[in-house]
Amino acid sequence: MNIEKLHEKRILEFCKSCISYYIDYLTPNEINLINNIIDDTKLYKSSESELLKIAEKIWDNELSSGKYKVISWSKFADQKRKKFITFATLSKADEINSFCNSDLGIEYSITYKSIIGALNKDGATIIEDISKKNDFTIAIINNKVINSYMQLNLLLQYNY
Repeated sequence: MNIEKLHEKRILEFCKSCISYYIDYLTPNEINLINNIIDDTKLYKSSESELLKIAEKIWDNELSSGKYKVISWSKFADQKRKKFITFATLSKADEINSFCNSDLGIEYSITYKSIIGALNKDGATIIEDISKKNDFTIAIINNKVINSYMQLNLLLQYNY
């Protein structure tokens, strides 16, 4: 599947999720926009900024509701290592999911704008040299790239 089709599929899933689970957060105009995109997914290209505002509003409402916890976990924190692996999880407050069975973490109070990237399965976000810029690069800061990967085994190259 090419990147554009994958993006289109994710936008469609987002729109359906908005109507199914978050319709109470939406205005009549937002509902109309989302239904139009569901009917013709090509419309998302001209509506991405509006969709982003809707996503931000939903996330901010959900994150401030107290129903969720964002915890940054430290793996191997009890061992002497040059570097630590840290990974944040978003869990329901009564169903905390740790990272690699870690029991040491810091709970954060965050907003939508604090989130760099999110996956619904295991992933890793790694700061790498600018030469490592690729399709997984989600930001460039101080001549370094932030790459978001879906497989944790990519962390092995760092000799943790």
